Amino acid sequence: MRLFLFGTLMDRDLLALVLGHSLHGLSLCPATMRGVRRNRVRGDVHPMLVPHGGEAVDGIVVEGLTTTDVDRVLFFHEEEYHLELIEVETDQGSTSAHVAVPNGRLEDSGEPWSLATWQMLEKPMVLLAAEEHMSLFGRMSVREAVARWGDIKERAYPRYLEQMARAARRMAAE
Repeated sequence: MRLFLFGTLMDRDLLALVLGHSLHGLSLCPATMRGVRRNRVRGDVHPMLVPHGGEAVDGIVVEGLTTTDVDRVLFFHEEEYHLELIEVETDQGSTSAHVAVPNGRLEDSGEPWSLATWQMLEKPMVLLAAEEHMSLFGRMSVREAVARWGDIKERAYPRYLEQMARAARRMAAE
């Protein structure tokens, strides 16, 4: 299956963690989806696509995903998104790909979302929480995993603070 990724999963570290394997063997190429804008979800660190005729969103198309890979991506997205087939533009021309679109429960913050900003401010915490969340894949349903999300974030936060403290100590020692 071919997926168009436009948000946090464009980050290769997070994508490999979610898939549960390295990205070797997958094809990742830049792509653009027209007629949408990428905004932050209200009260969250993730983006959503919002229809907007005059704009476009850059992302990546990932090819070579297995059914399990796609199931893992959907598990990561919890129950907030579903996949729809869309057209994107690549260097080789127009192609179809599936994209995660909100199920209608998410609210648009109206604020643009940036991968670079997310990587700088949110990535370390998300990686820690996603590691535990994805360890539940195949062991429980999405709904059961979602019920544990608050506890997962609570456990991730002290580890995140320790990572930041170690980084600060390394920088001070240099």
